[in-house]
Amino acid sequence: MMRRFWRAIALVVAAGGSGTAHAHEFIAKPGAMTVQAGAELQVAGLSSHVFLISQVLEAPKDVKIGFYTDGKRTDIAVKPNEKTLAYDGTVTAPSSAAFIVTGARLPQIWATTPEGLKQITKKTASATNPYKIEKFSKAL
Repeated sequence: MMRRFWRAIALVVAAGGSGTAHAHEFIAKPGAMTVQAGAELQVAGLSSHVFLISQVLEAPKDVKIGFYTDGKRTDIAVKPNEKTLAYDGTVTAPSSAAFIVTGARLPQIWATTPEGLKQITKKTASATNPYKIEKFSKAL
């Protein structure tokens, strides 16, 4: 009984000392869950803290949306949508078989600076606690 107590205490201490988690999402959101072969499918790339609601329009250079079928990934051309804070594009369904829509917000380095938390480069002076964030998703 006492051994369980000390294990529980050790687990709580380990979890408490593990640092802050940064939960952010980048979501490839298809406009429909099924599409006929040769039909167009609307897709959106969302960056959020709330699932399926975009809150940030990422820098275009950091966004990649695509689809994966037959062992090959193909980019989908997307444009920023200021109103929805998403990147919108269209893909033509390659066949009647299932395929995967992929989304990625490429890696960025963030750190604490005298001006607060901000995106930095490896050469940014006076930055502390740097960490790299990348986001990705898939939809079948």
